[in-house]
Amino acid sequence: MSKIETRKQLPSEDDIAAWVGAADAAPETASDLLAMLRDARVEYAAWKDAYRDSGAGSVQADILELEAQTTRIAEF
Repeated sequence: MSKIETRKQLPSEDDIAAWVGAADAAPETASDLLAMLRDARVEYAAWKDAYRDSGAGSVQADILELEAQTTRIAEF
């Protein structure tokens, strides 16, 4: 559990099912969480591919170029 809480690993489908059962959450909650897990796995794979193909320096250079073209940057 601590690895999930500290974002060192994603939960598994079984972890989500156990949490939903322990929290007595609605079935829709389980569906929503499983969809988020699928999205997180896709994002992680895309992130790994971006860094594997061009390296961190290239990714940072792309971000620097975008920032240079920006007129306003907001943080949330």
